[in-house]
Amino acid sequence: MKKIAFPLYALFLAVASPCLAQFELPGGTGATEVLPSQDSGVMGNRLADPGNENDRSWSGFVNLDYLGVGSAAKGAQSVANAACQGVIALGAASCADSLTVNGAFGARVGVLHDYNGLQIGASAGYLYGGPQGSGKLNLASAGGSVGTGSASQDATDNTFRVLGQVRKVFPLSGSWSAQLGGGIGVAVDDQSYTCSASGGLACNSSGSSTTMGWMTWEISPAVAYKQYSLGARYVGFARGGYTPWNTFGAYLGLDF
Repeated sequence: MKKIAFPLYALFLAVASPCLAQFELPGGTGATEVLPSQDSGVMGNRLADPGNENDRSWSGFVNLDYLGVGSAAKGAQSVANAACQGVIALGAASCADSLTVNGAFGARVGVLHDYNGLQIGASAGYLYGGPQGSGKLNLASAGGSVGTGSASQDATDNTFRVLGQVRKVFPLSGSWSAQLGGGIGVAVDDQSYTCSASGGLACNSSGSSTTMGWMTWEISPAVAYKQYSLGARYVGFARGGYTPWNTFGAYLGLDF
């Protein structure tokens, strides 16, 4: 029985401006007194009150993200089918594949500046998973010159993203609000993979592949209560020569 090298296939898996309080000393013509009385014991309207959400022009946020498999599932199955066809072309009588495709999860931090009600800023984050994908491909051959054999490849993705961010907040009732956000930026993706085989199939090697220059973007509607938010994401990754990854996801957010 001859050994056939099982080629490693890269899996495309998934995987407001500061609010200015105006002060005028009592006695001014036609003015409303906004300074507190001497016995009030507290300051009246304050400039850039850190406890007042409406007074802050700069704010920070942290998000926990989950991204579903999305379009990676179809692309990964195409790769698996091509791998099996290659095994048959090398002499196997039959080949079967099984495939597991994972989504991605991670976190990010960012800052936003309020420009007359429109918040603009940037964020940086990490995803366990990404455009090259995390998952597992199993192949099994039988008969022919290849004979009975099996091979298994595991792929793990690590992705780092930097995005320019924009967000608009729409007050609803009380402490509730709706949000619509978006972002565009770049990503670096590193995929590592291992392979094991037996019988008539063999692995060439294990290793890693790093790709830079992914363009990434997202649209993120959410509902918020005070500084807490729960939202959805539609995310895309694209790079020349690679299958684009488009997927839906969700996130939890905290503003500070």
